[in-house]
Amino acid sequence: MVREIYDTGAFFHEAYASLNMNLSMNSLLLGLASQFQFDRTNCHFEGIHGQDTPDLKNIYSLISEHSGYNNYVCSASQDFDALLSLLDVCLERNALPSCAIADPETSKLLKVCFEERSFQTRPLMRQVIYRCENPLAPDKLEGLHLIQAKEAHLQALTRWCTSFYSEAIPNKKPIGDIEKRVMAKIEKGSIHLLHNNEVFLAMANWTRPIPGAVGLNLIYTPPNERGKGYGKAVTYLLTKKLIEAEGYGETNLYADASNPEVNSMYQKVGFSEVGQSEHFEVISAY
Repeated sequence: MVREIYDTGAFFHEAYASLNMNLSMNSLLLGLASQFQFDRTNCHFEGIHGQDTPDLKNIYSLISEHSGYNNYVCSASQDFDALLSLLDVCLERNALPSCAIADPETSKLLKVCFEERSFQTRPLMRQVIYRCENPLAPDKLEGLHLIQAKEAHLQALTRWCTSFYSEAIPNKKPIGDIEKRVMAKIEKGSIHLLHNNEVFLAMANWTRPIPGAVGLNLIYTPPNERGKGYGKAVTYLLTKKLIEAEGYGETNLYADASNPEVNSMYQKVGFSEVGQSEHFEVISAY
């Protein structure tokens, strides 16, 4: 049985109660659901397939619009019929996903679900999901400082974010006003800059806070400053701030599984792999 949920607060609290034993693996779904409690502008669907028994857990799914794409995010399940039922409700509501994100095993079944309904899919990327409770200080920190970005940094951050999106998913052009999105992060106080009193060297952003955990994204060093340890420094300093000063129990992030240098960097500052996710595109009907 599928329940479409219109009360975003009720969806978050029910999903959090069921999934909070593994915050890192469910951080994307729970973080988006938490955001939707306060602003459901980008929420196109929230649904639950109810089967909460000792052997079968409820499946939680939502559709979040980001950068012009409708991203379908789903909790782990190996119940094909239940996953198909959730997708059917989305299609009945004309809430068509343009991308989907789930753990690799669930993604395999989701692709078959889309094929059953005459849609094609195309892989975008596989990501490693990391968590950190005790960040490890890198060797090169002397003279480096972390600050919260201000409006004066808007143009530089917009250029960096544009480059970040282009490098992260090179075959998908970012949609929407990146400058406007960066300004929203500045106003929220989430985006931070690393500097050495002379120039800015790297950026990082916190995102999707939930009780006990908060995510990191937009970790970026411009090409001319790479290989100098600034990515590790900005990741460590923001993680340390969020855990020690803000009181979060852990931070988590997603990293491109095909990029060994980036994965090594996160591991060196104390992040441990908890699983993976697969991101694929729903490209067209047959």
